[in-house]
Amino acid sequence: MQTLSTEDYLKAIYHASQSANGTVATTSIANKIGAKPSSVTDMFKKLSDQKLVKYQKYQGVSLTNEGVKTALRIVRKTSFVGVFFGLTPKF
Repeated sequence: MQTLSTEDYLKAIYHASQSANGTVATTSIANKIGAKPSSVTDMFKKLSDQKLVKYQKYQGVSLTNEGVKTALRIVRKTSFVGVFFGLTPKF
């Protein structure tokens, strides 16, 4: 199971990658979730160690196949809960 923070990053990367053709800049995710770019870079490294993203310094991040599967599972779960409780998703 992913931590809430990890889930937020995966959702943000997933949504941003849909409009960015796969690779997403660190600053884009930092702005989207309201974090410092250095914190985002640290999380990208952790997600890369877990084989959920491909991260290259100065090049950005993209989801691996496993990362896409995990992100979709998270997006579906949060969408279902949101619909059930009538909530609007943050991103």
